Amino acid sequence: MSNTLKWRHKLMKELVAIFLISLLSLNAYSSEKETISLKKTPPKLISNEKMASDVAEAYIKNIYGKDVAENEKPYLIKDENEYWVVSGSLQKNIAGGVFTIKIKKHTGEINTFSHGE
Repeated sequence: MSNTLKWRHKLMKELVAIFLISLLSLNAYSSEKETISLKKTPPKLISNEKMASDVAEAYIKNIYGKDVAENEKPYLIKDENEYWVVSGSLQKNIAGGVFTIKIKKHTGEINTFSHGE
């Protein structure tokens, strides 16, 4: 092999190595950037109406018992920006009020709770 061919072969190897290193560095930077963006916007712990309903039902069962939780179904669920607001339904021919729970989407924290008379 002539010196020119050896030199070209060596140059080609170096260029491929530089390209691969650049590609790997870019990939690592891209992955790191995605991780950072996830930290800025944490996922919602209570991400949908079903989860909000389940949390509210568990809370009502714990405080008032299974009968009250069942009697106030179906639950009415509203999406209010950072919160889910879950309320019970008043059945026909039943006197009294219903519960209302405001649940923070990102943490699952109960922000407010009330039950009508």
